[in-house]
Amino acid sequence: MSTNPIFITLGAALFLGEPLGLRRIAGIAVALLGAIIVLRPGSDLFSSSALFPLAAAVCYSG
Repeated sequence: MSTNPIFITLGAALFLGEPLGLRRIAGIAVALLGAIIVLRPGSDLFSSSALFPLAAAVCYSG
């Protein structure tokens, strides 16, 4: 759930029209990549079970 600020920032840009600069977009991309690595640090990085916590964070942020 520590990824909530990332999804709140994305939601503000999508639904409220807040501007996103290049640094903020790069920060969001790096933070999402880091969250996925922390969730599943092995070779099985992109499994569906690793994406369930991220989906829960998106729902919580909404």
